[in-house]
Amino acid sequence: VRSIEEGAGWRLPHITNFAIGRPVKRQEVIVMAKNLSAMLSAGLALSRALGVIERQSGNPRLRTIIADIEEAVRAY
Repeated sequence: VRSIEEGAGWRLPHITNFAIGRPVKRQEVIVMAKNLSAMLSAGLALSRALGVIERQSGNPRLRTIIADIEEAVRAY
């Protein structure tokens, strides 16, 4: 990361505050964050790492959220 500017660039997609189907458990988010960190540390591009995590996730809601984030990253 070279610099971070507040208000610049793109925004994450709006994710509603209600759950349809199975919610995302805190432990699933922690595991996803650790895996994302490991892949980024290994040199994978953010969009590629998100794609891998999306395919590996067993939670359909988490897959949808990650897919939305990946789409926003690719569009940027």
